[in-house]
Parts: sequence; structure tokens; C-alpha cells
Amino acid sequence: MTYTNDFGDVVASATAEETAAYRVLARNATHHASWVWNEEAVSYLPPSNPPDKNQSYMWDEGTTAWVVYSG
Repeated sequence: MTYTNDFGDVVASATAEETAAYRVLARNATHHASWVWNEEAVSYLPPSNPPDKNQSYMWDEGTTAWVVYSG
């Protein structure tokens, strides 16, 4: 299985056993209440993608929106 980031870039690949282990860890992980489980991605995903690939964003659960990260 291959894993992609929010922009569709492949970031990793894993065996079936590794994917099963990731699934258990991810399902039990702390996540934002507005994010939903995506079985294909084996991850919780935000309700929308960050608006711009060339910016750094962080999720603001209070407004359920992406905000520019100025870190």
C-alpha cells in the first residue's frame, strides 16, 4: 500500500502487516473532532484540504478551517 499526503504526493509504502499496525495506531490516535476516518488513507482526514500547496497551514478546530502557520 502507498500513502499520500494532503496533496496526493506519495510519502511512503508499506506491507499488509505494516498497514494493519498503522491502522490500529491511527484509529486510536488523538484527532480533531471534525476530522473523519478514511480507510483508504488509513488516517483521519480534515473536512477540506489546505488551500495552497506553497504555504504552511495548521488546522484550527475552533473555526474548522485552515490558518496560515507563521511559526
